[in-house]
Amino acid sequence: MTENKGNAYRMKQVWTMFLVLLAAAVGIILYWGADTSASVAAGAVILIIGIAVAGVGATHSSAPDKFGPGEMLSRVAAGLVIILIGIVLVITEYCDLWVAAVVFIVGIALIGLLAATNNSKHSKY
Repeated sequence: MTENKGNAYRMKQVWTMFLVLLAAAVGIILYWGADTSASVAAGAVILIIGIAVAGVGATHSSAPDKFGPGEMLSRVAAGLVIILIGIVLVITEYCDLWVAAVVFIVGIALIGLLAATNNSKHSKY
């Protein structure tokens, strides 16, 4: 893992901005080019942004402190929640709303379980 300062930290922000701009381009292509619905285009954009947050977050320090989980776990969990929201937006177009609600609830439960399990192994307190 890299330190969260200096050029390495700036490079992580550059990657995040690149992926956000890529997500915007994909959303524009899906909405106007492929003529999909706005919810599918927005879901794809949110999905790519979530991948960016989780991917860049995985490069941060993973050491927990007395205030809670490390920066890596927090950012990866946030990225996974954003990915889940994108998936739910996309599947609402193709299935019933209750299926999307079940996917969202199960996804949140799994992310919470994984975060709690990961945090319990590395906790100093």
